[in-house]
Amino acid sequence: MAAKARVDGLRAEGRSIVDFTIGEPDFATPAHIVEAGAAALAAGHTRYTAATGTPALRRAIADKLH
Repeated sequence: MAAKARVDGLRAEGRSIVDFTIGEPDFATPAHIVEAGAAALAAGHTRYTAATGTPALRRAIADKLH
């Protein structure tokens, strides 16, 4: 919750912030994501990654945002 409070504070200062803290999407999960999730579970991928994310995911997010 501290991260969410910080995001809200920075937004109140007028900063442009991408909020990845908490929330519920207002749209259905796309079918290709549901299928990929089901395939990953069936393959035994049931553990969390590091809290910082995988290097490939972090790079993809950075590329998209910059």
